[in-house]
Amino acid sequence: MQASISLLHQLSDLNIPSYPSVTGLRQPVSVGSLAWFFWALVWGGVLLVSFTGWGRFAGKILRVQRLPASVACTVGIAVIIFLGGLLNLLNAIYALVIFVLVAMGLLLYLLLRKERPEAYRWGIFWRQSSSAARVLVIAMLLILAYRVAGTVRLAHFDVADDSAIYLSLPQKTLSTHHFARDQFSERRNTSSLGGSSLLQNFVLSTTSLSNIAMADRTVGL
Repeated sequence: MQASISLLHQLSDLNIPSYPSVTGLRQPVSVGSLAWFFWALVWGGVLLVSFTGWGRFAGKILRVQRLPASVACTVGIAVIIFLGGLLNLLNAIYALVIFVLVAMGLLLYLLLRKERPEAYRWGIFWRQSSSAARVLVIAMLLILAYRVAGTVRLAHFDVADDSAIYLSLPQKTLSTHHFARDQFSERRNTSSLGGSSLLQNFVLSTTSLSNIAMADRTVGL
């Protein structure tokens, strides 16, 4: 018991350097950094549109009534995760395969534009709204855009948690082409089947690790 207490005192007195920031050192705003920021935003929007296309495709196959974009996007994410599970069994999770899935979703979105419910068409809503409602809609869209813009770059990293493994899993999946079992992470094996890592792969396929939070806080939001 004395040895354990002594060991605890030694560990508490260690001067362990802080974990390096995932986002890197702070850099001044430049044309390059702004271009990267807007590209990350554009890619997040492309993913949302692609997922919406997949969702409307699933709704049409199941003969479900026309889905608004928000519901279709949610269904599309579920479809993508299902397809990702099949790709995982085949060890076929490659960046190229992700691009193909995104492109197919965009094509489906264009082909199924008529599946939008009439009541959810922005043009009709805008023409029928009062001036106060239009101002409110613009204000809410600006707030949403500000909120999304603030989530593009990972701003918080909990060094006391096991977050490090969750940062490495998406890149490990892209490198090994499947969501590999990790015997050193019991929590990950018992609480996740790889769905979140798959969505993070969609973000990381064209961006960097500093943009990984977009999977939850941009696409998810």
